[in-house]
Amino acid sequence: MLAAVLVMVATGCDDSTRDSVSGKETVVIFQTADGEVDLDVEVARTEAERSRGLMHRSELAADSGMIFVWEHPTQGGFWMKDTLIPLSIAFIAADGTIIDIQNMEPQTLVSHSPGRPYNYAIEVNWGYFTENGIEPGDRADLSALD
Repeated sequence: MLAAVLVMVATGCDDSTRDSVSGKETVVIFQTADGEVDLDVEVARTEAERSRGLMHRSELAADSGMIFVWEHPTQGGFWMKDTLIPLSIAFIAADGTIIDIQNMEPQTLVSHSPGRPYNYAIEVNWGYFTENGIEPGDRADLSALD
């Protein structure tokens, strides 16, 4: 692993070449008014994984994203420092209910938070939630995270 990191640093590669933050990927299934929507997600569980997030990547596949997981409710905000692509974020309660969805401009320090506790956040390409009919109040099946 150290050799891979050194090669990335030496060659100037960025995080966009990495498949996953934690090495674990799963599927989140959204239950919407129009049916189910599947999303492939990378899982960020540790503080280091959550801090790194999608920073320094130049692209994100159309039907993929990253899920940030906390064992206990949090109220922290997300910012886009060193994040190169515009993203949308869904804040999700412990029971899987989407609390809020916000759009985030790249490379900004604006803090994005739903204003109430949440246990999960999912980042995707800007507009993904709207394009797929996913709205606050819809549910996310997070059972694959167990």
